[in-house]
Amino acid sequence: MNVSALRNQLNNGKIASIKIMSNEGDIYTAQAVVGNELHTLNQDESGKPWVFHSYIEAKRALSSCEVPIDLETSTVYDEMVNIHH
Repeated sequence: MNVSALRNQLNNGKIASIKIMSNEGDIYTAQAVVGNELHTLNQDESGKPWVFHSYIEAKRALSSCEVPIDLETSTVYDEMVNIHH
């Protein structure tokens, strides 16, 4: 889902929340929750995931979305480190 589609879905009230996904190292991506489906957010029409280099960067970029933004970590280590953010 690109940013334009994200805005349309937000305006229609179809997005319940956004999940920031902690991947390997300092790579974070985001997924929009629409019903029971997850849609990876793309910054443009290329189809490549929108990549952030910190949770804070992702949260700032998506702060205008006005839906809950949650962090999903992939490892126990990430969970321990992100407790302090």
